[in-house]
Amino acid sequence: MSSRILLTLALMAVIVILGFRMSREGRVADGEIGLEVNVPATYIAPRLDDGIPMLLPVRVRLVNRRETPETLTAPTACKIFRYIVLTGGGDFVQGAGQNRACAQEAQSASIDAGEAIEELFQLPLDAARFAAGDYKVWVRFWGYEATADFKVQLPAP
Repeated sequence: MSSRILLTLALMAVIVILGFRMSREGRVADGEIGLEVNVPATYIAPRLDDGIPMLLPVRVRLVNRRETPETLTAPTACKIFRYIVLTGGGDFVQGAGQNRACAQEAQSASIDAGEAIEELFQLPLDAARFAAGDYKVWVRFWGYEATADFKVQLPAP
């Protein structure tokens, strides 16, 4: 075989191995319960004069890889899903609002063995607090926590 073919095969093997390893990052291990959070890698902010709010789509997936069901509890409905957005350097930018009216009664749910609960949330971002750059969203869902990185890109003038 020629050296070009060998080099191509070697590069393909490296790409496949790296792809497999990267696809496993952030995944819940067997025998565990955990949260997976996905956001767009780049969020392109709308123009402020368009009147379109900044809404960051966040997909949360609570996975039960244990062999037994798990009971989930939260002190109120407002505590089931919470979030904080930080800069790439770890400075606070915005968090879930405290002003929402919420019944003060405990909430509960369950997740069967081998199952997942998946929900999509739209986080309202305050445009005045954001600039182009790197950010991290910290999410708590039914008491489980995870983070995801994203980049804000501002529209061209």
